[in-house]
Amino acid sequence: MESAPDMEKNMIQQGHVSSAEDLQQNFISPIVSDVLFPSIFGNLFELYKIKNSTRDQIFHERISVFSTITPLHIGVDPEFWLEETARGTLVDTEDPYYEAIELMRSLNNYHTARSKLELLVRTNQTIINIVQNHYSHEVMMGADQLLPLICYITAKANTPNMYSELAFLLDFTYESDMAGELGYT
Repeated sequence: MESAPDMEKNMIQQGHVSSAEDLQQNFISPIVSDVLFPSIFGNLFELYKIKNSTRDQIFHERISVFSTITPLHIGVDPEFWLEETARGTLVDTEDPYYEAIELMRSLNNYHTARSKLELLVRTNQTIINIVQNHYSHEVMMGADQLLPLICYITAKANTPNMYSELAFLLDFTYESDMAGELGYT
């Protein structure tokens, strides 16, 4: 069996990583997080909720004001209102974006920064899929169209302790996760 220093040297020589720091950032830290965080997350996140309780409460109160908004209210392009939400008369389970709202509500069920980011990516992809399925064809959505819908989904989801969730993500997202689709989210 190869020693750790030899394994590190071989990975660098084979071009899998460019340095020991790269190895740590891209391979070791995420693996340790996947093993460690599920067992400590409950206690750790309790500390985040204590530290951010005032901000969580303010966020919750402010976003609750928007619980009855429709895409029309926040500047979503009319093409993405999807008739049902434009009327603003439906219960939550009938909202065409219901699946994305439910995904966002489940954020606190994930216990690593990476899994939370992956959920946010799935939420974004779900929004795009809902629009495309509505029109039965591919619809081009850029950030200018997607961001207001994300705001709409976030307001409708009113995820508990959202400020603490975001603080956790800021503290425990690895640099390697900030590249590509995860980082964009």
